Amino acid sequence: MARVLGTPPAGTCLLESTQRHLPLEVARALVDPTEGTVPVRLLNPSAASITVYEEQSLGTLEQVTSPEDIPVASIKTTTVAGEPQLQKDKEALLWEMVDQAANCLDASQKEQLFSLLVGYADVFAGI
Repeated sequence: MARVLGTPPAGTCLLESTQRHLPLEVARALVDPTEGTVPVRLLNPSAASITVYEEQSLGTLEQVTSPEDIPVASIKTTTVAGEPQLQKDKEALLWEMVDQAANCLDASQKEQLFSLLVGYADVFAGI
């Protein structure tokens, strides 16, 4: 759980990543910040430990009043035999992330990580 700094907005909010200083991704989520904390999912694609400090900003909250208020992700997907296919530029970005962050993995493990990222790409903001 992450603490909401300042006065939390009322009702359902969209949590989006603003984190650019650490090599991790923050999952986009619909949350209710009225209690002053919200659940946050982080992905560390590297083998190195990462410390997230108290008071470190990970994202922003934007109040959502209807489903039309939720920004649609820029990733375009199609289904081929049940598998989502990303646009070629998104695939290149994901492979670059895997290569940079997972230098301790063998080729088979990198392929598994890439497949996992492709399958859940809509969960991560900014991909």
